[in-house]
Amino acid sequence: QMLQAIRMTERLNTKKMKEGKPVRKRRPAAVLVPLCTVDNEPAILFTLRSATLSSHAGQISFPGGHADCVDEEREDPVVTAIRETKEELL
Repeated sequence: QMLQAIRMTERLNTKKMKEGKPVRKRRPAAVLVPLCTVDNEPAILFTLRSATLSSHAGQISFPGGHADCVDEEREDPVVTAIRETKEELL
């Protein structure tokens, strides 16, 4: 599915370039959808973003974020998702 999303983005960017529209370069990112149990019931763990952040302040989200250059060398979104989750939850 990720490969499909990348290809779709590439097609959209190609179309924008042909139309002379600007194309923003996006940094790779990944999220984790942590499954857990709460009172012996299945649950999904979300995070609450700080109200002081410059973007998406106070929103509920999955843990995750942008890839670091170390992650980008590996091109592994799993590494990114796990690293970001550790940063946010620990």
